[in-house]
Amino acid sequence: AEKESIRELYQGILEAGVVYLHIQRGNYEGALKVYGRSMIWLNRFPSTCRGVDVATLRRDLSAVIAEVERLGASRIGEFDQSLFKPVLWDE
Repeated sequence: AEKESIRELYQGILEAGVVYLHIQRGNYEGALKVYGRSMIWLNRFPSTCRGVDVATLRRDLSAVIAEVERLGASRIGEFDQSLFKPVLWDE
């Protein structure tokens, strides 16, 4: 419902969740593709925006993708889902 550019932050957060979903479903290419889109949105914002710890989200998401790339498409099923981190709010 947001009309302002803050929509882009919410889009980036949503896309981060979709990255995790692709990994859970074993979709290597989908995870990489959506990760790229998510980072485009998230990189537009400062470290903290509207209480969201954007810097930590970017760092956590990058660590997840680094592990996905290390495993490769054939071993994505071995991904350790404990690497999935929640969005943090900086109050």
